[in-house]
Amino acid sequence: QLPLNKNEQQPDYIFSDHNCALFLSIKFHNLEPLYLEKRIKSLPRYYKLKIIICLVDITDNTVADKIREITKTCFIYDCTLICVWSYLEAAQYLENFKLFENTNPSLIKTKVEDNYMAKANEVLTGIKVINKTDVKNLLSSFGSLYGIINASMEEYALCPGLGEKKVQALHDTFHLPFFTNDNAEEEDEELSDDDEYIDYEKKEDEEVEENNDEKNDDHSDTNDEEQIEQEYESDED
Repeated sequence: QLPLNKNEQQPDYIFSDHNCALFLSIKFHNLEPLYLEKRIKSLPRYYKLKIIICLVDITDNTVADKIREITKTCFIYDCTLICVWSYLEAAQYLENFKLFENTNPSLIKTKVEDNYMAKANEVLTGIKVINKTDVKNLLSSFGSLYGIINASMEEYALCPGLGEKKVQALHDTFHLPFFTNDNAEEEDEELSDDDEYIDYEKKEDEEVEENNDEKNDDHSDTNDEEQIEQEYESDED
């Protein structure tokens, strides 16, 4: 390890040359809100994995806000936050980190088989009522995932091991639209509101035209009356 600078401090726990942990309780965070940020900044730069073990030792209504503050600080400074509710739980995490420090990460990764049957199982068992036995029956009946997706309810019903619920679930998954009726009703309401607005504008335009026509009629009537009076006066002369 490189020697520490003046402003650097060692972490509370060291798992390896590049992995470390800090301990913090929420009660102490309430007293010193800036402590965690200062401690993270003071860590040597050669630590790549920085874990914050946070003890949740308060039970009032502010606990969620305090955890949110700590989470934000961890996110900004690229730290991993682990919340614990007892000292024993914190010790178990620290022991496990030290125990598995040199373990290959592939040990905890999900093993996914790279074949057609495994992929079909992953897709179709995502439907809650469908199990792996149903997947085998569906593939034997329809031959492929494409055939399963494009089958009808009647064809699903002929597949062994599928009851009404499973048939309905398969049909709804592959044939119902992504948008629900609620969304369609909202769109219809928006369109109807637009239509009402357009009709209202039309009515206003029609009323304006009618008023103009009435004014023109009144103006023409007055002109006719004036013309008649002039002709009568000329006759008398």
